Amino acid sequence: EKSNSNNEKEQIGTYNNPAKVGDVVRLEINSIVYGKKAYDVSVDKYIRGNEANKLIKNANMFNSEPQDGYEYLLVKVKVKYVSGEDPVNINSYDFKAYCNGVGYDEAFEVLPDSYPGLKNVELKSGGEISGWVLYEVPKNEDVLIEYTPLIGSSSCYIKLD
Repeated sequence: EKSNSNNEKEQIGTYNNPAKVGDVVRLEINSIVYGKKAYDVSVDKYIRGNEANKLIKNANMFNSEPQDGYEYLLVKVKVKYVSGEDPVNINSYDFKAYCNGVGYDEAFEVLPDSYPGLKNVELKSGGEISGWVLYEVPKNEDVLIEYTPLIGSSSCYIKLD
């Protein structure tokens, strides 16, 4: 007997049920260390493969090519600090790109002027920031973007289609 009741519907934005590009994921944290906080997180768009490789190569003469079997991935992320008493820091280190269970940190190359990087900022409740984050990921693999705002806190996931 299968049970498919709506009460057991899995939350969207988890590792096993990631949100999609354009979706806004509400991430709520309630911990002894950090208190109660809520974030709205989204991936608005992304560019990968030859187009991303060309953009990075043309942005700065010192930018390197991706290593063999890898490609650049530019992801536009947005974070809104919905609620919480204390200000929070938001930066590109809070995001990782996962392929086949392996998490990739930001790649450090100069971004094109028309793709401003996500700045390291402090947000008060209601504050919002967006910007681009660059990764070097295996070619043609599915990618999940993970957002973890606080060390040891829960995370949310968005799948690039």
